[in-house]
Amino acid sequence: MRKPLLVSCLASCMLLILTARAYSQTYYVALGDSLAAGYQPLPGGGSEIHHGYAEDLAPKVNMTLVNLGCPGETSATMINGGECNTYTSGSQLGDAEAFLAANAGKVGLVTIDIGVNDVLSCVTNGSINASCLVQKEAQVETNLQNILTAMRNAGGSNLKIIAMNYYDPFLAEWLNGTSGQLEAVATVAAVEEFNAAEAGIYLLNAAPVADVANAFQTLNVTPVLYNGQLVPKDVVEICQNTWMCSLNNIHANDAGYQLIANTIYPLTQ
Repeated sequence: MRKPLLVSCLASCMLLILTARAYSQTYYVALGDSLAAGYQPLPGGGSEIHHGYAEDLAPKVNMTLVNLGCPGETSATMINGGECNTYTSGSQLGDAEAFLAANAGKVGLVTIDIGVNDVLSCVTNGSINASCLVQKEAQVETNLQNILTAMRNAGGSNLKIIAMNYYDPFLAEWLNGTSGQLEAVATVAAVEEFNAAEAGIYLLNAAPVADVANAFQTLNVTPVLYNGQLVPKDVVEICQNTWMCSLNNIHANDAGYQLIANTIYPLTQ
């Protein structure tokens, strides 16, 4: 006689548990460019997205991923739209603001990487246009401040925002002889300068920066054996963690994206 009652109680308990889980769902919102979107080229041709550090990080933080990243996004198009046509509001920032406002108290984490596409046009065949870089950096700093202010306004002052800096894919030029080695050295200095400029804005807005550049050993020139020759450690890291040395593509591979996720994760705790 008690069995139906027991079954009824179990069913009610399960319903309460599922309801509680639904109300306690926490979101992780990934914002930014192709790295945030998880872009990867395919060895046989073509490409894919949503196979990157955000997808690696989400299970680590036990949150539901909302990935708004857009391949090719600049700091300007993030605000104004024009790069990806998937946004209801017309821009990545607009959709992010709407989601943050609609889910107040339910967003446990936001990650962001943006700005590198603004300055890529200043690099041609490994050669850097210094005046272009200065101009673009200033634009990125202004846009980045506006982006972070909008996010804080929409998500609240306690919103956890974690940024990341960039590795230097052009270190792969080191493998192309003496001229390539000179270009590789020059790009490291440029990447360091750009990362420092962005870090200043992020830190002013209480957004800690995951040191991806350091995780990729960007300044480690210790010679190591690679494909039968001695190569600086930072060059080897680029070859092993990106598609640059195999497909001449700047994006991270599976190992690289996992490394980025592992670098961000401690800052989430």
